[in-house]
Amino acid sequence: MPQKETEEEEEDLYGVLHHRNIKEVVFGELQFDTWYGCSMYFAKDKKTLGYKYSQPSNGSVKTGKKKDGSSGISSSNPPSDDIFAEEEEDVEVVDSSFNTSETEDHPKGTLNGVNGKSDSFWLNTLYVCDYCFKYTDEHEALKKHCEYCLYRERFPGKIKYKDDVKNFTIRKVRGSRHTLFCQCLSLFGKLFLDTKSIFFHVENFEFYVVYGKVEDGLKPMGFFSKELLSWEENNLACICVFPPYQRHKLGTLLISFSYELSKFQGLITGPELPLSSFGKIGYLKYWSSVLVYELLRGRFSGIDEVTIDELSRFTGIRADDILTTLQYLKCLVRKENKRLFIMKGNIAKWAKEKNFKFESVLNKDNLILE
Repeated sequence: MPQKETEEEEEDLYGVLHHRNIKEVVFGELQFDTWYGCSMYFAKDKKTLGYKYSQPSNGSVKTGKKKDGSSGISSSNPPSDDIFAEEEEDVEVVDSSFNTSETEDHPKGTLNGVNGKSDSFWLNTLYVCDYCFKYTDEHEALKKHCEYCLYRERFPGKIKYKDDVKNFTIRKVRGSRHTLFCQCLSLFGKLFLDTKSIFFHVENFEFYVVYGKVEDGLKPMGFFSKELLSWEENNLACICVFPPYQRHKLGTLLISFSYELSKFQGLITGPELPLSSFGKIGYLKYWSSVLVYELLRGRFSGIDEVTIDELSRFTGIRADDILTTLQYLKCLVRKENKRLFIMKGNIAKWAKEKNFKFESVLNKDNLILE
């Protein structure tokens, strides 16, 4: 079998592409480029969005699923309240006194090869609901959907963190209960994650979605997923902060929350390995902030000797990750007796050079874990 055909089969299986196949997304009122490709939005022909391929023109689904179970947005039928029939226990009513009007008129997305558009993209513009993550290639369909989207008024999951000062909320959304929402969220996340490969089998995952306040209400800004039955008991499988909301420390907030959740469960753990290049940067930043604070200002500030095990038990960070971070901070020194010592002077120097602020983006008083 030709090598090219084999690679295409692998891409179809995992949704991973070596190139961007969607040029940009319109996410509610925001418009921005994708970072990575994802074949799982499309049918085999690479021109038709998957939900359209599975639905005849009258809106019913070939596979026998109920009509509102589609991950795409139909231009003919508004969503039905039936989508919440099995989710009532885990849905909370929120303020709906805002609207989702567009600030500008975006042109309809054009598929690859249509109207002489670029051959490098299968789709120029993907329109995504910034409440439920359902998607379409039609601007008018998105506008119509937003008028009826039930997630405007009823956010999925349960609140696990609520900061009324910074206006951030983290909600736990179970893949087994809100399957369609989590599937669409996973697909959207793949456009900004290089290695994500779980899109549809989400029943064994929990998703922690961070919502932040914008002009027209609360909007999802990022998420991390956590496998329920993890052999290594990892506290995080993947993490993504959507491009418009980056540089607001939301990644650090989600990582901090994942460790607080683990400590509440009595676990010493960490993220699924190996980490991506961006993941390494984010985690080293978080681990460094925790260790610098605890060694200079916190629990171990007045203690001359501390073991890696003690640091691990108190912070909930794995011993290997602590060693990696201490090496990064260049504060480990091996004495003649071969024992490793932490030079706090080196840590203080690092903190000064980095203009380190001894504060956390997460307020433990805002946790709602019980």
